[in-house]
Amino acid sequence: MQRAKRAIDPLIERSKVVVCVGAGGVGKTTVSAAIAIRAALGGRKTALLTIDPAKRLVDALDVQLDDTLRPIAEIEHDRLHAAMLDAQESSDRLIRRISPDEQTAARIFASKAYRLLSGSAARAHAYVALERLLEVVESNEFELIVVDTPPSDHALDILDAPRRLAALLDERTVGWLLGALRPQAAPLVQIPMLHALHLSVSRMLGVLWGRATTQEILDFFEACLVLRPGFSERCARIESLLRDRGTSAVLVAGATAAGLDRAKHVSVEFERRDIRLASVLFNRSRPKLSISALGTPISGSPELQDLLNRLTTLFEAEHQDRIRSAQAISRFFAASRIPKGIVIPTADVDFDDVHALTRFFAGSQVVERDP
Repeated sequence: MQRAKRAIDPLIERSKVVVCVGAGGVGKTTVSAAIAIRAALGGRKTALLTIDPAKRLVDALDVQLDDTLRPIAEIEHDRLHAAMLDAQESSDRLIRRISPDEQTAARIFASKAYRLLSGSAARAHAYVALERLLEVVESNEFELIVVDTPPSDHALDILDAPRRLAALLDERTVGWLLGALRPQAAPLVQIPMLHALHLSVSRMLGVLWGRATTQEILDFFEACLVLRPGFSERCARIESLLRDRGTSAVLVAGATAAGLDRAKHVSVEFERRDIRLASVLFNRSRPKLSISALGTPISGSPELQDLLNRLTTLFEAEHQDRIRSAQAISRFFAASRIPKGIVIPTADVDFDDVHALTRFFAGSQVVERDP
């Protein structure tokens, strides 16, 4: 029996990669899982890469989520695999891949600076999510990869992470830092003014961090010079992947005035970076209310009339809130080049198992910008 079409289906069918972006708390992880399940049930071998999913979603998928892609038992023919991205594991695997030898990799792994940067920084997590995506894409094992980007108040981290990392590891930047940390070894020590500046910075960092910590940072950045070509090459491939026609960046937004104002800013920043947003999903949308019947007077019962008046006040407030939400969606389209979006209604069920997630897009509708 042919399954019912959903508003999300055209996006799934034309994509090889779906990257879900958005602020925290808008249902991004649930949306990512629902897209992946929808694609797998439609016959495509799909990988879902998620970060820090809620416990109920882990329970729903019924699989041990770690950095290894594992099949979801409830989806036939192993069509859906899922992994929870581990920033440290993914970073370690990347270092092993691009290091010229085991000694270089071991030197970096022993660095406290590396552990701090790779395991805790939000922007490092954003880069690792894209690095893991590139790794899965280039394995050619899956027909569709869905990525749930890191939870962050700054959804743009996912766009800027490759460029920022490339800038951090730029040979001139690292070379200047090494000169500051070890001025006697710097190639520019013949220039008196630069040599004096390096000496001043070196003394200041030594006082602030201590000799041992300064040496740790020095060792880390010296090793980074060796890895720079590998990092730069992969950053370029990630940038190319984000701009590929087969990659659909999907903005998940809460269907409220405040949520859509944040989404509008993200949309503008995507356009500024020349990265196409394929669609925006207005999650947990609520239809307008019909409240005319509530104003009908009730004769002979002051208590019931008082109750009705209170209900009418509550419904009127809710009605106005939903009108403001619809107006915010209109403002969003007016400020964006995205021609279409998908409105996902608020559900009256918990998405706590795979079967429930298959119904996530039921009732969803395509909305278009006014001509």
